[in-house]
Amino acid sequence: MDILSRDSESSLSIHFVELDSTFYPSICLSVRVHDNGFSGENKSIWVARDDVTKFILECEQNLDSIEASLVSMSSNEFCLTLQKINRKGDLLLKYALSRTIYRDNFPMDLTTTGGFIIDFSEVEKMIRFFRTYC
Repeated sequence: MDILSRDSESSLSIHFVELDSTFYPSICLSVRVHDNGFSGENKSIWVARDDVTKFILECEQNLDSIEASLVSMSSNEFCLTLQKINRKGDLLLKYALSRTIYRDNFPMDLTTTGGFIIDFSEVEKMIRFFRTYC
């Protein structure tokens, strides 16, 4: 699923990798962001299925004043927030995406954060995508 900014200069891509029901019901996602020349990717982000369900419900129940967040199980790997920002109904998608790499056995976090304006149809696209796995 690709979420595009209103000006088509930015996008957030979320793809399903796998489900885990053995230890804790969760979903593994691959996330990539391109935002006005900046980019980042993490191919293995785990999100609790309960949190995905909560995100879907927040989006559906608060259509007039959307404020919904989805956060990864591992701290700081991924955060997606939707927020209505004015009376016109413009929606701000904010993101934080991180990945830890090791250089000479020293961990370093690569992080990109930002946000962009999206149309409501992109929220509907997210709801359909996540419903497939919850």
